[in-house]
Amino acid sequence: MVVLPLKNLDSGIIHQNAQSFKQASHFSCPVQGPCEQSERETRVGPFCMMTTMGSQSHKQSAPMTVLEQHLAVSSDQCPMCDYNLHKLKGNTCPECGHGLELRVAVSNPRMAAFYTGLLGLAAGTGFAALVLAFAATIYATRTVGGGPCLGEMTLLLIEAIVLGGLTIVWIRCSGRIRRMETWARWSLAIGCCWLSFVAMLVFAAVVD
Repeated sequence: MVVLPLKNLDSGIIHQNAQSFKQASHFSCPVQGPCEQSERETRVGPFCMMTTMGSQSHKQSAPMTVLEQHLAVSSDQCPMCDYNLHKLKGNTCPECGHGLELRVAVSNPRMAAFYTGLLGLAAGTGFAALVLAFAATIYATRTVGGGPCLGEMTLLLIEAIVLGGLTIVWIRCSGRIRRMETWARWSLAIGCCWLSFVAMLVFAAVVD
């Protein structure tokens, strides 16, 4: 900043610059409310002065998320602790601390046929695996001439692998299965149950 001595200035110039300084210093922040102040260098005639101005960097409240807008008018409960989430701010349950999110779900998920087929395959897989484990235990501790034969155990192993693999494929294709027509979904579900039943019958026939 450069300050000129007053003795070297004419009185008219001083008066004119004083009026300019007065006009320049009348500054009002265009944003309502408190704001951060910053300095601005203004040159008026031979003078260099500092004035303040509003930075307009107000801290505005963040807009409400979709979850907050939903809970502002509803009284849903937390799926984990049944805490009433009405007018919740944020996306975390204040009771149990679990994160929350708002999802879109279909009105008819078409899960009946999917669960039916899954239950049938899981039943066949579980039967083959349990009998195989039991047979392997007996085979390991058997006396001479007793216990199950290797053929029976091999059949159980094949059945467990096939049915287990089909169970994994069934789960991975759940979306595609639910998009099928009603008759197609139920045909596949009944076929899965029938396949597990046939596997049990085959094992029973081999054992006999």
